[in-house]
Amino acid sequence: MPRYATPTDGDGAQDPLASLGSSVKVAAIRYLREHRNSSITAVSEALGIGRTTVFEAITQLEEAEIVIGVPLREMRRQGTRTTFSVNDERVVELYIRLGQELGEL
Repeated sequence: MPRYATPTDGDGAQDPLASLGSSVKVAAIRYLREHRNSSITAVSEALGIGRTTVFEAITQLEEAEIVIGVPLREMRRQGTRTTFSVNDERVVELYIRLGQELGEL
């Protein structure tokens, strides 16, 4: 198993990296920015990625408050159609934090 170096003064970068750290998550965010209120099925079909993979990525993004589902998670029932949009404020916040950690901002 590979080991990843973590700088002793770089703890602030962990949240943005963990939240955005996969190509599926980034692709889903990109798609949802252009196609607000899209379902997991629509994202899956557009990206050519399995529905389960997209579901897992969007679930993680929703937990990190990067995407917002309607209806809200606590109001959903089995079989209810849920649509997702990007929480642009949260993305900007994470982007700024990562830039600060990299010494860019």
